[in-house]
Amino acid sequence: MAWLLLVAAVLSNVTSNVMFRFAMQSSPDTRDLGALLRFAVNPYLLTGFAACGTLLICYLLALRHIGLMLSYTFVISMSLVGITLASVFVLQESISLKAFAGLALIVLGIVLVISSPASA
Repeated sequence: MAWLLLVAAVLSNVTSNVMFRFAMQSSPDTRDLGALLRFAVNPYLLTGFAACGTLLICYLLALRHIGLMLSYTFVISMSLVGITLASVFVLQESISLKAFAGLALIVLGIVLVISSPASA
């Protein structure tokens, strides 16, 4: 169950970052009070905040059962991979072969950390 919570935390992190990106793409050019108030209730912004709350709750609950070193390493590293992939596939950003190789190394590093006897 704790691992499912960490996966949910990663997915929430990815979701919040993509939603914040969408929110900023639709942010007003003017900085008057009305435009800022309309932006404050932007559905993308609110969804991003909700995803941040979900991230925090899932992460805290997982910390009850999985050590800090492993939990933090997993969530941060896999979030980096997830956000990069979401940037490519959802936001249509480009990725270089070097960056893709770097992501593969991150995933390999996570596998090594999880499989080490100290993390069990």
